[in-house]
Amino acid sequence: MDLLKPYSLILLLFLIPPLVLLYILKLKLRKYVISSNLLWEQVMQDIKANTPFQRLRKNILLPLQIIFLVLTVLAVARPYFTGWEFSGNNNILIIDNSASMKARDKGQSRLQKARNSALEVISSFSDENKAAIITAGNPPRIVSGFSSDKDKLRDTILDIKPLDTTTDIKGAMGLASSLVGENQEVNIFIYSDNKAGISDKTISDNINLNFISFGNPDAQNVGIVSMALDHSHYYPSTSQIFIALQNFTDLKKENLILELYHDDELIYIQELNLSPQERRSLVIEDIVYNKGVIKARIDSNDDLILDNQAYYVIDNPEVIEVALVSRVNPFLEAAIKTSDLPINFTKIKPELYSTNRLSKNYDLVIFDSYVPSEIPDKHTIIVNPRRNLPFGEFVSASQSPKIINWDRFHPVMRFLDLSSLRTAENYNYTMPSWMMPLLESDTGVMIWAGRQSDRRVAVLTFPIYPVTSSDFSMLPDFPIFTANLIRWAVYGETSPSSTLKTGDLAEISLPEKHENQTIKVNKPDGSSVYIKPENNKLLFGETYTAGVYEFEGESFTKKVSVNLLDPAESDIRAKERVTTEQSQLASSTEKIAVRQEIWFFLILIALLILTVEWWLYHRRIMI
Repeated sequence: MDLLKPYSLILLLFLIPPLVLLYILKLKLRKYVISSNLLWEQVMQDIKANTPFQRLRKNILLPLQIIFLVLTVLAVARPYFTGWEFSGNNNILIIDNSASMKARDKGQSRLQKARNSALEVISSFSDENKAAIITAGNPPRIVSGFSSDKDKLRDTILDIKPLDTTTDIKGAMGLASSLVGENQEVNIFIYSDNKAGISDKTISDNINLNFISFGNPDAQNVGIVSMALDHSHYYPSTSQIFIALQNFTDLKKENLILELYHDDELIYIQELNLSPQERRSLVIEDIVYNKGVIKARIDSNDDLILDNQAYYVIDNPEVIEVALVSRVNPFLEAAIKTSDLPINFTKIKPELYSTNRLSKNYDLVIFDSYVPSEIPDKHTIIVNPRRNLPFGEFVSASQSPKIINWDRFHPVMRFLDLSSLRTAENYNYTMPSWMMPLLESDTGVMIWAGRQSDRRVAVLTFPIYPVTSSDFSMLPDFPIFTANLIRWAVYGETSPSSTLKTGDLAEISLPEKHENQTIKVNKPDGSSVYIKPENNKLLFGETYTAGVYEFEGESFTKKVSVNLLDPAESDIRAKERVTTEQSQLASSTEKIAVRQEIWFFLILIALLILTVEWWLYHRRIMI
């Protein structure tokens, strides 16, 4: 119980003492001469003492009057209880079960607190209330349709398990909107630490949104946010490991130890100090392994354990033939050569390409600051075109664009943080309908990609070398971006990479003799499932737990590493406001406060006690 006007209780200090004083004061009597005091014996009891005070005698009226004063003053202070209130019978509970909800605040995980809070709502339902339950991990899921069965809803909430994936509140809101009729009123409760915004398009007038926030704004976490392996172009037997760490705390400097293992054997160790909000990239040279699992681990006592380790499966694919048509761009050349893919690289000058075209069957052609009259019938990447494209016209040039958004879920943009990208110029084009934007600025789309027939095409509309004041090639994310771009261009959306992000689809190409056999999948949590391949390919989407997945068949074994590697999810500081596309909405903390005042009931009880006191007084009942 809380009070709206707690200062009103001070009145008790000024009302109760005077009331008690009235019961111990004696009247000052005057003397009269009478013939006999026989009839005045009761009065004589008060005359025996000459002091101004008398001993407090038992009297039921005094406690009744004190209780009356206490209840009256308490009613003036306006006490209230916190409860739940529903404006309609239909309710949707969206529970975030992403990686950040594994963070522990004061012993309990955020997901545990969210489940307990959701159970309170279910318990407060009347028989007419119905609820549906949706999880907001990646992918979001409807785990229960509308139901008024409280026991079923409770069991569904208790069965929600945490995932190692990113948050998808937008997708969960989309599912919620699909459950709601056009004119149907609904209460939507979102239980989350507010790691992602929602779309204003999913908020209609008939939807009453309630945000219940969990987590500490000062939560401490240091995580591995990026990890990649580079197979040396010149020395195939050696590799380099790229690792990025970030300290997400605001005030505390973190001391930690980075350890590197190959198949559980320690091969590298280093002490590190990270300042608040510092992101540091490391390059570990001379990795002399061509097979096995590389595990990176940091020894940090923070609030989220999941991102303290990451895995990389070394499994060299076939050599990719790449042609770069460019005059001079050593930064792009270096990024291609140091990609984590085995690439056979050829550089061609633009004038030679225009006369001889391609004399070799390349898997991928990259055009830098040059656009041919016709795009070859091969996977293509165009960088800094500066002229009309065969599939898009030049519109305008803009100066100093500012990054506003990028598609973090596209294979090209995963593991990246491009918020710090700066370039002096950008060129805007009409984008064809078969392409989609990947990186957007305040002046236009800067990176777009798509598929036309059997050919994948990507366009970077700005230069990537620092001569033009572009710092993209100097960022630690640039080698990762280049590897992602080449991998997507050659392999497509379902890359056969042995390293995936949690929630991604794993695609395994099987030898012909394994086409019809059942494959056993050993998950990182120790469980196993069996699946049948189709068309000589194995598709597996249940990559919700970070770790190493092992695919086993007859004389066939393949490992795939799955990691979180998401800075937005590792930043577990809870937000006080929830962001939509157009606005910000305040969130409550762990419960929705609905005030239920009880002063009216206190006044009724006080009047009842006053009535009893009046009756006792007139009946001369003394207790």
